[in-house]
Amino acid sequence: MMESGFSFQWDNGWAILGLSVITVVSRGFFMLSDQAWKLPHWLERSLEYAPIAALLAVIAPEVFTLHGEWIHTWLDARWMACLAGVLYFVLLRERNPSLLGVIVVGMAVYLPLHIWAGA
Repeated sequence: MMESGFSFQWDNGWAILGLSVITVVSRGFFMLSDQAWKLPHWLERSLEYAPIAALLAVIAPEVFTLHGEWIHTWLDARWMACLAGVLYFVLLRERNPSLLGVIVVGMAVYLPLHIWAGA
């Protein structure tokens, strides 16, 4: 008789069920009330920074480390791309630069340095 590679364990089943219940309750919690929710001003203001904080949490390890070790040289294309993106943002601060512009400028610096210079 041939056995399949999948074996169900009850501990995993209970974990999946518990996490599913927590997800449904936490996401549906705001729909249980009949009246609109008013968030405190400090919370609304802090939620404005959530997208950039999430982006930074994803990008920072890619920029500052290589194979789990800190990068100790400035001759890396990622550093130059970050510097170009920051300069773009700072120099166009008065014109309200977009995040997409920062990404495009950073990639325009990164790709040639990485592909042709091998940095």
